[in-house]
Amino acid sequence: MRFVVPAALALATIAAPAAIAQTQPGAPVASRVVAGTYAVDTAHTQVTWSVNHMGFSMLEGQFGASGGSLTIDPARPQAAKVDVTFNINDLSVTAAPFANHLKSKDFFDAATYPTARFVSTGVKVMGTKAVITGNLTIKDQTKPVTLNATFVGASINPMSKKLNIGFRATAKIKRSDFGVGAYAAAVLARNGVPFAAVLPLAGLVGCAVGLLVGLASLRVRADFLAITTMGVGFVFVGFVRKQNWLGAEMGLSDIPDHGLGDVGFVLVSLGLVVAIVLLTAYIKRSWLGFGFAAVADDEDTSRTLGVDSAAYKLTAFVVGTFLAGVAGATYAYFT
Repeated sequence: MRFVVPAALALATIAAPAAIAQTQPGAPVASRVVAGTYAVDTAHTQVTWSVNHMGFSMLEGQFGASGGSLTIDPARPQAAKVDVTFNINDLSVTAAPFANHLKSKDFFDAATYPTARFVSTGVKVMGTKAVITGNLTIKDQTKPVTLNATFVGASINPMSKKLNIGFRATAKIKRSDFGVGAYAAAVLARNGVPFAAVLPLAGLVGCAVGLLVGLASLRVRADFLAITTMGVGFVFVGFVRKQNWLGAEMGLSDIPDHGLGDVGFVLVSLGLVVAIVLLTAYIKRSWLGFGFAAVADDEDTSRTLGVDSAAYKLTAFVVGTFLAGVAGATYAYFT
């Protein structure tokens, strides 16, 4: 899962004459910007994030900036420098227990890594918009990040009587890049199992689960089979989400890198997709596929013709959960 990080940067420090004509306090007018270094206004600067929670909902949170600066010269905007630091302990989310969990060793580990920081390395300006490249450091892991920034406004702040300059920027990051929180694959990877071995092992774990669910579902069919498997799925998800050793609500963090690089990982993922498509096409045309079709069309008739419907059901569960395990393991490394 990826974080979507909007960063609202309200930067103020330099006192300036209150002689700028304005109809409202701030507006994106470049001529109002005075060259200099502006300190972050910690009361009005925040980094907010949004993350997909297991496909169920979007969770959001916010950090307040604790310091930083913007160095800018309107004559040379491409030479601007941004440096922002925020305290992990200032994390704000919907509930205190959730915030404490995120600040624990399972995720941000605020006690060991109390701050995070973004430092720009380059700026490309296009009117009131800019692309800012830089390095983001979380948990002592530094990765390149690109911000898409928009000039919100500049003017004399009527409260402080100082010149304020405001920007808004968005970016997407992979939380796994920073060791911030997938289950079978994560457990295996965190115990030193290499990526090439994790995928089939995760598939085998899926097989075991599928076999158990299949055995429990042999006496039901049609709609009742669907209801049973869905119910087991909900129970399983609920059980896993209560296990602290599996990361509870947010899953496990600190999953080791696959070591393939971005291009290599994409190629491996595409290869897996092609292999699965070819495998399913082969199964569909094989005696196994014909057995699946017979049981699906009319289980009673197929049994009178000697088809072992129980064996085919169990095989379907095992094959399906194996593929699901491999897919889940791949996604764990992606997120």
